Amino acid sequence: MTYTGGARVICSKFDPRQTWSLLEKYQLQSTGAALIQVEEISALQDKHSREYCQPAHILLSITSMFVPPSQMAELVACGRPENLDTSRLHTCVSSGAATSETLMKEIRDLLPGTFVFQMYGQSEVAGSITMFNTSNVKDVLLLDKNPSSVGKIVPGICCKVVDPDTEELCGPNQSGELRIMSKLSMNGYYGRDSSDSYDADGWLRTGDKVYYDEDMCFYVVDRIKELLKYKSWHVAPAMIEEVISIMEFRDQRCIKIMLNGL
Repeated sequence: MTYTGGARVICSKFDPRQTWSLLEKYQLQSTGAALIQVEEISALQDKHSREYCQPAHILLSITSMFVPPSQMAELVACGRPENLDTSRLHTCVSSGAATSETLMKEIRDLLPGTFVFQMYGQSEVAGSITMFNTSNVKDVLLLDKNPSSVGKIVPGICCKVVDPDTEELCGPNQSGELRIMSKLSMNGYYGRDSSDSYDADGWLRTGDKVYYDEDMCFYVVDRIKELLKYKSWHVAPAMIEEVISIMEFRDQRCIKIMLNGL
């Protein structure tokens, strides 16, 4: 957005009530538009001219919102204000952690007419790895059908899903580590040995357990190192969190576990 001239509305800290109010504040209405005043020299102005353009009034409307799952949950808990117009909000994207299907459906109900979906990326690959393209009709149908998916592989990225124990390739609906090959991948971490970050063929190890379906939509299971082992089963904390999230007696922040003798 910044590269195309888009403005950003940045808050010092997250507050669900403030977020809802900002969506209401920065809306273009027929009765009166929200204005932001910016002083700049027009790029079209003759470089030899001494006549600088006057401060420009730019119409501002929030069209995209980026929130992690924890903040999505707070928006749902806070509830949408009555008579709030979000018709100009084009996309609401969740990233940073796996978002449960239940939470995705709840936020979609609060934002009708808005594309609400997840994306997946890493700093090691300079940003997005998977994402739905809302200008593609097939992607729009898939994101609506698969709310828990993080999208499809973006252009310029090659990937494979590998069983970390056997190094064998995984097929559709088989979980394994996602590995990336891209010209945008990092060369390594500054000041430390990064040889373990790549496999024998030079693919970047993401450390994330994922799978993909027959439509090549990807799903994040959890971080490999965070998987819990119960007897012979590997259990992802995200699966437990999703079950807890729909329990009526849960506290918003934590579940207290009492152990005998402690």
